[in-house]
Amino acid sequence: MTATAAISTHAIDRDTAVRRFGQPAKTWGSVNEPRYREEDGLKFNEQWVYKSPRDLSSEWAERVLYWFRYDLVAAVRIHRDGHREREELAR
Repeated sequence: MTATAAISTHAIDRDTAVRRFGQPAKTWGSVNEPRYREEDGLKFNEQWVYKSPRDLSSEWAERVLYWFRYDLVAAVRIHRDGHREREELAR
């Protein structure tokens, strides 16, 4: 996976993410979190984790959405064997 610290231009917002994927199983941070983390080469202040995403085949264990304030930085899906793959989300 290519590392990037810049916010990408995804056409999905927070409300769309909730409508499409439901409520995340686990979160870290918040839209107003002053601290940020870096993971997978991404800078973010909020992370949403979906366990066994209902719209993906059973080989995928998780989907992680990385947010920086109101902007989606990236989506990553995690295979059951542990490898991670960037996912493009269109509206």
